[in-house]
Amino acid sequence: MSEKADKPNVLYNGKIITVDKNFTIVQAVSIQNGKFLAVGSDEEVKASAGQDAEMIDLKGKTVIPGYIDSHNHMLVMGLEKQKVSLASARSIADVLRIIGDACKAAGPGKWVETTQLGFEPQQLKEGRSPNRWELDTVSSNNPVLHVEHLHFPCANSYALRLANITKDTPQPVGGIIMKDPATGEPTGWLSDVAAERVKALIPKPTHGEKVEVLKSIMKEYNSLGITSVIDTFVPLENLEVYRELRANGELTVRSKIMLPFGPDILGAPLTSEQISLGPKTISRQAGLGDFGDDMLRIDGLKTMLDGGIQGALFHEPYMVIPREQEAPDYRGTLTVPEETLRGLCIRAAQAGWRVGIHCLGDAGIELLLNIWEEVNRQTPIESKHWVLVHGFLPRSEHFERIKKLGVRVACQTAHTYTMGGDMVKWWGWERASRSNPVKEYMRNGVIVGGGSDAHYCEWRPSMLVWIDLTRQSKWAGLLGSDLILTREQSLIHHTINSAYISGDEDKQGSIEPGKLADLAILSDDILTCPVEMIKEIEPLMTMVGGEVVYQRQ
Repeated sequence: MSEKADKPNVLYNGKIITVDKNFTIVQAVSIQNGKFLAVGSDEEVKASAGQDAEMIDLKGKTVIPGYIDSHNHMLVMGLEKQKVSLASARSIADVLRIIGDACKAAGPGKWVETTQLGFEPQQLKEGRSPNRWELDTVSSNNPVLHVEHLHFPCANSYALRLANITKDTPQPVGGIIMKDPATGEPTGWLSDVAAERVKALIPKPTHGEKVEVLKSIMKEYNSLGITSVIDTFVPLENLEVYRELRANGELTVRSKIMLPFGPDILGAPLTSEQISLGPKTISRQAGLGDFGDDMLRIDGLKTMLDGGIQGALFHEPYMVIPREQEAPDYRGTLTVPEETLRGLCIRAAQAGWRVGIHCLGDAGIELLLNIWEEVNRQTPIESKHWVLVHGFLPRSEHFERIKKLGVRVACQTAHTYTMGGDMVKWWGWERASRSNPVKEYMRNGVIVGGGSDAHYCEWRPSMLVWIDLTRQSKWAGLLGSDLILTREQSLIHHTINSAYISGDEDKQGSIEPGKLADLAILSDDILTCPVEMIKEIEPLMTMVGGEVVYQRQ
């Protein structure tokens, strides 16, 4: 899409929630040349726009700034939708039947991979997913990877054989090969780095397939009112998919790309030499000029410090131990050795990169802040606003250190909703209830942006607001009633604060003169409708740069 110069548009007779610093609500807004021109009363805005302006009667509808997802995997989300869905499964027998049918359809020797979209083991009557040997009963002729969670999939025997994973395979740094305590045989369950040995064998979609998938998922995002994402772990080969769509005027979601560095977990990472070249040179090499533009740019680097729900790094032991015979006081896993992570951060700072690091547990956050404070003493990073990604369980003493470093936090309550059951299982009720404390970050003056971490979690913005307002989890009930946000706080979290995560607060995130004209017209008043109705709210229209990218028929 392109931001075109034309006569002003005036949206009037509405309830426009500007999300400016005063959370001002006005009747009308005018748009010209892709930006907001004026906000105010119907009379004021119509008068300032002139007689040639095109008038759009909102008929009392509510308008908000376009949702900004500050931690997303947009292309991966689209690709996940192409995999085998287990959303309808309610038992292990159902899972096996679906996977067995997919194997027959694929043909002998072909890979079958399930998606975690719409699936969690709690939906099965057994409360768990099938293991390697159960998968084998329906997939003896096919390698299978059952993805209960991207950080924690299960491979059948065929796939383990192809990856040369046996009971004698040593535990890799940054991952776990789950083994049967009695026999030592792999159960099929693999976490993080261990899973990459299997994932690397699965055939990848072609460039053309990725282009079509990205176009399709952007349409879905626009229909949800999403106008901008920070898309993380995007390798350079996938950045080319975005660049092609941008060049063709087909990119309809503003995309800030974080390239992978460090271990190869979710995409080919930059080499040390590429990191040293700096963001401007890499941007040029990617065909985006020095800095890209407001529709597409490289926003920094991303890596992981600890694992997912089964690997978050804590000071206190887990409630469930994944390797009981080896680690009776298991406290999580580092996905990259501490010295390696320190060296990567030093190199990135020296080259001028912004950095975002996935970090969940309190011990992980402690370690990360120690490293970043050391980096900052050598090469100041405060003005770069590095990003603590997720930050599930900070300690009270961490908030001041985060602020002092200029760090911003991308924290998603969607995790508590989608994965709350697993949090309770692995961590215990108390830690699960304190997870994703957006309210605590806000109360302590930390800039915290919202989002979904799609495709891992619930991604629909109206649902995300409802989760903020209820702290309900999908399988474990209410987790953390003292952390419930107000409606105003939630909208701030998913708009202007998310703009801060990428340093775009002067361009996006609120409806103010001079900012990019990204907005959504909603089907209901998100500030006054019953709380349970919020998750049913849908955009009637979505604009990006003043252009309509979605309109409900």
